[in-house]
Amino acid sequence: MLQPMWRTISVLVLGTVVLCNAEAKRPESWVRTGPLGPVPERVSDRLPLSDQSNEGDWVSYEPMTDEFDGTALDPNKWWPRNPGWLGRQPAYFWPGNVTVSDGKLHLAMRREEVPEMPKDKGYHTYTSAAVQSKGLIRYGYFEVKARPMRSHGSSSFWFYHSTPEEWTEIDVFEIGGGAPGFERKYNMNVHVFRTPTETEHWSSHGVWTAPTDLADNYHAYGLEWGPGKIKWYFDGVLVRWVENTHWHQALRLNFDSETMPEWFGLPEDGDLPSTYSIEYVRSWKQRADAPLPVGDGYKLVWSDEFDGETLDLSKWDYRGLGPRRNAINVKETVSLDGEGHLVLTTKRVGDAWHTAMIGTQGKFETTFGYFECRVRLQEQIGHWSAFWLQSPSLGDPLGDPATAGTEIDIFEYLRKDGDRVHHNLHWDGYGEHHKRAGTTVTVPGLGEGWHTFGLLWTEAEYVFYVDGHQTWRSDKGVSHRDQYIILSLEVGTWAGDIAQAELPDHLYVDYVRVYKKAP
Repeated sequence: MLQPMWRTISVLVLGTVVLCNAEAKRPESWVRTGPLGPVPERVSDRLPLSDQSNEGDWVSYEPMTDEFDGTALDPNKWWPRNPGWLGRQPAYFWPGNVTVSDGKLHLAMRREEVPEMPKDKGYHTYTSAAVQSKGLIRYGYFEVKARPMRSHGSSSFWFYHSTPEEWTEIDVFEIGGGAPGFERKYNMNVHVFRTPTETEHWSSHGVWTAPTDLADNYHAYGLEWGPGKIKWYFDGVLVRWVENTHWHQALRLNFDSETMPEWFGLPEDGDLPSTYSIEYVRSWKQRADAPLPVGDGYKLVWSDEFDGETLDLSKWDYRGLGPRRNAINVKETVSLDGEGHLVLTTKRVGDAWHTAMIGTQGKFETTFGYFECRVRLQEQIGHWSAFWLQSPSLGDPLGDPATAGTEIDIFEYLRKDGDRVHHNLHWDGYGEHHKRAGTTVTVPGLGEGWHTFGLLWTEAEYVFYVDGHQTWRSDKGVSHRDQYIILSLEVGTWAGDIAQAELPDHLYVDYVRVYKKAP
């Protein structure tokens, strides 16, 4: 999408790659020229369609995520207009053309004039629509499910921001859904208008041609914007990338419809009113760049990224070596894969099963904070994985978990349960006085790819998280004493018949991190 000062003189060149001042500035790029091929299956709405296994370690970014399931725009996230621009002449951005209904955002274009339309600035005959985010963002993954309008008016999803020093733009798509010759063209652009070292506009434009008219159906359009590359996706399949040489400025997210008379032509009366509809916009940031789900004010106090070649014994110890439940804990089932992951393994050795458990007892024990791990869960039945906190004095004294401590199971996962995860609390020992609280939560796609599990432990309660989303909270059995971390695989009938499992099987752990509230 081209911004106002430049649009009036530049529309003629939008259909090609344009470099107004120097051909040498063109970043390296690629665009798909043939069919999509296999399209990924949607397993979880919590992740980008192109990365359902979450290899990118994405976490939801709520300020730019909206399912549009209300009756009006969320005023905390969006303006029903573009505060810095009235629209591309002759169409005028009119807030009355922005509606939310039936679980969708709708942007309409009409043949009409309204009293607010400044005719002395070239606005007449048509009204259109714009929505802009109230916040700025730099880098992330952005996905919409949208159906463009079937008219000569454009349907666009784009990012831009203009300051005296810098003005850049990324166009996820500009679609002329009813313009002859453009019905199947997925137009993608990046623009540089000014930087501290450049003053002349240049752009890079790519087009992928879809097999059917884009206005026929809703499709998922994605943008992965990183410091090294910018990538465009259609229904989860990569269709273009551009080397990120300039687009490092924080930008605002925009939806709009415009008249583009020299590109798509002016709308025909029979096409209007026409509507561009958006079922959702979902945004993610990579975990390293994202805020914690518990908010600001926390600092990292302990972690293990598992970047070495062997287990760091200054942080961990092998726990419970020897028989435990229906298996034997051994050191050999604990390893690092050399790619930044801890690997806990369950395997069969003769007539026995060997498995793994490590803990920080005596090396790191703490009270309160936010605890998080990122894992890829085991694939077989018969054993379960867990990330938990334990007290050295559980049940002593009875009736006083604040002093005695509580077993806090941040997650327990059994493959036979599919997409369900268990959160549990145990206190007052494991005998006749034992007490428990817990829940089981369904998380679509849990059995595939990478996931994060977190616990916020305060003086008053426990709050549990999966993939950055709160799943349970409880004020039962709240411990006020130092406790230690455990990662484990255990074999038992609770998890099913281990004899039916194809072994070896593994729990992969990307990291464990502990944060404390800053004073």
